[in-house]
Amino acid sequence: MWLQIKSKTHVAITFDGHVVELFPVNGGSERIHIWSITAADLTTDRRGRHILTIQHTPANRKHGSAIDEADLEAARQFVAAIQAKGQ
Repeated sequence: MWLQIKSKTHVAITFDGHVVELFPVNGGSERIHIWSITAADLTTDRRGRHILTIQHTPANRKHGSAIDEADLEAARQFVAAIQAKGQ
């Protein structure tokens, strides 16, 4: 399994079935193993912006990424895959 989505705040967010990797627009990357993810959600705020949120330990850190309307279905699949693996 290999999933990748784009966001306004990250060049790419990938999930290989074991690790979520975030590639911010300012460079670098962060890897989050599936066992440390405590929540993954896709919500829409009152302004209509779609936000992908990944929460993980330690310290209950949270990453929020703005998702374009065109990438919304891919983001839904991304969240579903993370939630399925985390069960």
